[in-house]
Amino acid sequence: MLQKLQGKKVVLFGAGKNGKKVLDKLVENGITPAYFIDNNPNVKFVEYENNTGWERLCVKSSDALMTEDKHNLKIIITPIGSIYEEIEAQIRKMGFEICIFLYIINNDVKKMLYCDRIYSNLVFRGWCISFCCEQSYGYKKSPEFPYHDSGEATMKNFLKQREKIIKEELNTGELCIAKSCEGCIRLRKSEKPLEVNKINFINIGTYPAPCQCKCVYCSIFGKNGNKTLKSEMEVAKKSNLIKIASESISFLQQHNYISQDPFFTMGSGEITIHPYKKHIYDVVGDYSALWFSNGFVYDQRIADNIRKNKNSKIFVSIDAGTQKTYHTIKGVNKFDAVLANLASYKKSGNVLLKYIILPGVNDSEADLNGFAKVCCNLGITKVQLSWDYHVKGGLNDNILKSTASLVKKLEDVAVEPIIINEFGEANVFKIKNFIEQIF
Repeated sequence: MLQKLQGKKVVLFGAGKNGKKVLDKLVENGITPAYFIDNNPNVKFVEYENNTGWERLCVKSSDALMTEDKHNLKIIITPIGSIYEEIEAQIRKMGFEICIFLYIINNDVKKMLYCDRIYSNLVFRGWCISFCCEQSYGYKKSPEFPYHDSGEATMKNFLKQREKIIKEELNTGELCIAKSCEGCIRLRKSEKPLEVNKINFINIGTYPAPCQCKCVYCSIFGKNGNKTLKSEMEVAKKSNLIKIASESISFLQQHNYISQDPFFTMGSGEITIHPYKKHIYDVVGDYSALWFSNGFVYDQRIADNIRKNKNSKIFVSIDAGTQKTYHTIKGVNKFDAVLANLASYKKSGNVLLKYIILPGVNDSEADLNGFAKVCCNLGITKVQLSWDYHVKGGLNDNILKSTASLVKKLEDVAVEPIIINEFGEANVFKIKNFIEQIF
């Protein structure tokens, strides 16, 4: 946190007892704020001690902020309790960023379980809002927040609950969601950064989620299809959650909760046939985006986005290197059409492919070699490797050996394999060992 303040103009909001503690801590670390802001006109200055003796820091009204550079100013709210929320609303209405600095006044900064997604992520799911989708990989449930009748009401509740989680963590040194998220690799023990960032990652995964595929591993339409999810999808069709998600994003933009360059992902069904695709395209605009697609349809709006933004990508899970296996996995025969569309997208910008390892289905030499050739022909530079997490018993050596084989074949054609974090460090180490043993 302190490093992020270096080179910035720092202003403290709240010249009370806690404000004095924060000021002393900053000065102790070589950071002298420019001034205090306080809504009490009777407070004129705050005294503090530095290396040369006693100094005074003047106290101004919030009107002083009107002439400040919003991109170079860091405002630290020093009071705690209900007054904090009043000040936060006041500052956000003026368009400024906020630092939460409660924990820094303690002398001993404990290492605690920490998840960065709480501070910067917003995931619109089919039945709720959350910080992530990690429960899909078998972990316990992260916090879920309900949709309300409007985007504004939905976001007000989400922001209130998020702030409650963060404040509890900052004040107690304990992550209150640690038990519900137990086992997730995103939980890390570290000295927390203490700054509540603006939202910079938004996933639009609301239903309806139409798709032309019948992938064998799909949570909705595949052989492992979840009846509850199907039912929720039908409910969502009637409640128009995509409209609420759109309203929510607009509310966050209007109230300065979203970063200047957020990253969007579209992870629900097939975007190119989505009934509200124009609405989604308009919300994303030219922002960075990861477009999940099956590649059946070439869409000019997606091509335009990846052409205009170097950080944007279209993300397609091929999962096969032969027509026959592709048909077996996807339930439709679109292998050649998908490759043709990917070639067209590649002319516009970044294309990221994915390969989900299915032992006994798509891990033959013909498929692995065929997929490596596809990557080479299309000029693909990176491929994400995953596995079907519905497999009984989870990850096993067969999956890891097949992954190792594909890693080697991709590296041989100068394609970087990206092994998703959910494999875990121990299994990544095993994959490396298998590569050495097999090749």
